[in-house]
Amino acid sequence: MKKIVPSAIALSLALAFTASPAVFAQPKTSTKSTTTKKEKTTSKADTKPVTYTKSTVTVYSNNKKITFPRSPVTVNDVLLVPMRDMFNSLGATVYWDDKTQTITAQKGNDKVILKIGKKSGTKNGKTITFDTAPEIINGTTMVPVRLAAESFDLAVIWDAKKKAIFIQEKKSASTQPKPAPVQPTETTPEPDEQEQANLSSKLLTMQLAEAVASGNATSVQTALNAGANPNAASTDTGVTPLMSAISGDKLQIARVLLTKKADPNMQDNTGQTALMYAVERNNIEAINLLLSYKADRSAQTKLGDNALSLAYRQGSTDVARLLSSLSFREATAIDELRNNLDCTVIDGIKANDIGLSTGQAVMYVTLADQNALNKFRALSDDAKKELIYSAAFKNWSDVTGASTCRVLVRFEGRTLLTTDLTASTPLSTVKWN
Repeated sequence: MKKIVPSAIALSLALAFTASPAVFAQPKTSTKSTTTKKEKTTSKADTKPVTYTKSTVTVYSNNKKITFPRSPVTVNDVLLVPMRDMFNSLGATVYWDDKTQTITAQKGNDKVILKIGKKSGTKNGKTITFDTAPEIINGTTMVPVRLAAESFDLAVIWDAKKKAIFIQEKKSASTQPKPAPVQPTETTPEPDEQEQANLSSKLLTMQLAEAVASGNATSVQTALNAGANPNAASTDTGVTPLMSAISGDKLQIARVLLTKKADPNMQDNTGQTALMYAVERNNIEAINLLLSYKADRSAQTKLGDNALSLAYRQGSTDVARLLSSLSFREATAIDELRNNLDCTVIDGIKANDIGLSTGQAVMYVTLADQNALNKFRALSDDAKKELIYSAAFKNWSDVTGASTCRVLVRFEGRTLLTTDLTASTPLSTVKWN
């Protein structure tokens, strides 16, 4: 007959499942110690070595099976399970501080703080102690089942026949004369293989995202080795782990992700790629890394921008040089011409003698001499666009009172080309009038 036992005793039985059946039948009871001083002395040879064993014990929270992405293990007969999955199944929110290796679990008004390797912690500011400390095993933070459950005043019931631990509210457990675990095949179906796979994938995605955010390359590698998808994007923003790493200048992590088949050409919800994130950071090392993994220079956002547009609008001509598809000859020519252009802005917000009203602006881009004119005429249309686009945005800070500016390319008072630009016009949409 099954018996309900207090949680501390029940779980000690559960955790000793590697022992003989007789151990389950004879729970330890609390008695006054009659041990002599001599008997208390234990030699090093009598001390049990720490052993790690995969566990087949099933854990249920409120009669719902907890599916762990990593197998629970026993450490000297104490059952340890993945920390985040355990606390989440109990309705607690978990925060992990990689620097201090501290676990903070919050459920309602209860806040429990534990630390890796420490047999004491706090609950709502008061010290609590326990027999087995949380550990990091093969890159996964593990906590004792008993510690996680009793941290939030939950009852622990052991079913020896099923080799299962049931965690329930104490009121629910105390009203039952016998533990009556739900039969998974009858009243509460266990998740099918696909559901378990989906849950495992979701947990690994969360683990990878947290590792990237913390900047821990080892944890990133661990999550990827466990099967985390390097291209799993946020459902809210579409941001991938690679984009997150690039935006945080975490190049070591970016390299790990790329070697594990992270796609540099995935786009977030706005159409930005990891390459565009690198351009926004003006990070030449990251740009070169992504280009070495075949990042697409021509990819466009939903507004038509590409990485080259962003570089020029930021005034990053060195970055633009890396991204431009122009030949070396033309790239060199526009670099020379850019240094020999005179740009003048007339903004309608200020008094002017050319009839501009508020909201209108004109930018004159004047070629310096005949040699500059000859070089300009020899350029391809794409090269001319890059030259004028980069010159215009280099001087865009002078356009203060207009949303659109008419840019005129001139030589000796004659207008050669004109185009209209806004502060966000993509290079790909520039047209000559």
